[in-house]
Amino acid sequence: MREAVLLAAIACEMKVKDAIEMLARHDQKSLVELVLKNPRDVPIAAASLFDKALKAVCGKSMREDKKELFKSVEKLYQTRNSIAHRGGRDICGDSELGELIRSAVKAFAYLDELLLMHST
Repeated sequence: MREAVLLAAIACEMKVKDAIEMLARHDQKSLVELVLKNPRDVPIAAASLFDKALKAVCGKSMREDKKELFKSVEKLYQTRNSIAHRGGRDICGDSELGELIRSAVKAFAYLDELLLMHST
């Protein structure tokens, strides 16, 4: 189950970065590329991509739109860090890990909704 949480967190980060690139206006593209492609130069926490970075490019923020989902995504990344850096032996049980994975699925749906709204 820990491996699934790692994969869910990685997938969410990839998805939100792709969404930010697609949602960015032409005049934002170079700045978005700088932020997303140079994490050592412009560090931003993965969960913040769902809040501040999205807000900057399209005016929408998961933290503002779906506060509980955003809290779950933050918990997903905290748990990912615990697993990746400390082995995650002290983390929550399988049911809570399953809920974090379901949060990742909901985060994908949120981003897909933003992309759909943007394309119309």
